[in-house]
Formats: sequence, structure tokens, C-alpha cells
Amino acid sequence: MATGETMDLERVISQILKIDRQIDRIIEIAFISVAAVFGAWLAWKVLGVADASLLIKVVGAFVGAVISAVVMWLFWLVARFLA
Repeated sequence: MATGETMDLERVISQILKIDRQIDRIIEIAFISVAAVFGAWLAWKVLGVADASLLIKVVGAFVGAVISAVVMWLFWLVARFLA
């Protein structure tokens, strides 16, 4: 009977750890998404002040989003490594 209870406890702990990893992944994606939106918004504003054309604003916003997302992802990796 004790062996069965141990197996059940191991299964429960395994499921909790899986959920914890999924929550970490969701938080990571949320932070990266917010950084991408902020990067796109900032690039759009900077290029708007510079009176750039619409195509340049769109391309700049995309590039700003990608750069911001990559930087946030790198910060996230460093934070996980140091934790």
C-alpha cells in the first residue's frame, strides 16, 4: 500500500512541476510580447517625429519589435541563469 501511495505522490509532484514550467513559459511569452509591442510603438513614434513615410514607419516598427523581443528574451535567459 505504501508503494502505491508513493507512486501517486510522485505523479502529483510531477504534474505540479509541469504546470509550474507551463506558467513560467506563459510569463516569458507575455514579457517578450509586451517588449515587442513597446519596441514597435517606440520606433513608430521616433519615425513619426522624423516625418518618415508609412512604409518606413511599418518596417521600422517591425524591426523595433524584433529587436525589443530579442533583447527581452536575452534578459529573461540571463535572469533564469542567475536565479
